[in-house]
Amino acid sequence: MARQRGSMTCRKLRAIGNAIVAMTTCALSLAPPPLPAQQISGNESYRTCTAQDDLVFAGFCVGYVVAQVEGQSWGAMLALRGTMPDASVSDLNSAISSSLTHCTPSEASNEQLVAVVVNYMDEFPELRHESARLIVWRSLQNAFPCPE
Repeated sequence: MARQRGSMTCRKLRAIGNAIVAMTTCALSLAPPPLPAQQISGNESYRTCTAQDDLVFAGFCVGYVVAQVEGQSWGAMLALRGTMPDASVSDLNSAISSSLTHCTPSEASNEQLVAVVVNYMDEFPELRHESARLIVWRSLQNAFPCPE
């Protein structure tokens, strides 16, 4: 008799487990597909960077611009590191600037970088529909060209 109870309990647990798997599978099949990563447009970036007295937008703007500047340099460094394994920091930084085609001074403040990007969008409003990361890159090329 004890064996039958144990068997019955195992069967019940198996049935419950199967039901949970079936419900989970059903729920996942009804879920929407994952969305692709969204790009921020220059228009959105301009709105956040020029919002008056909005600390949330101001913080987002500074964070976005600085992240783009750092991310571009980091990406270039990763790409160049394999081709220049014994390069000094100075040589690697020069190669990064050269590959990015802008030579942003290391002394540039976060506020200066934001001002450069906003000024570029003020000067070229017809480009604001483009990706904000492209606009950041172009604005740095425009403001900080590398010496030839």
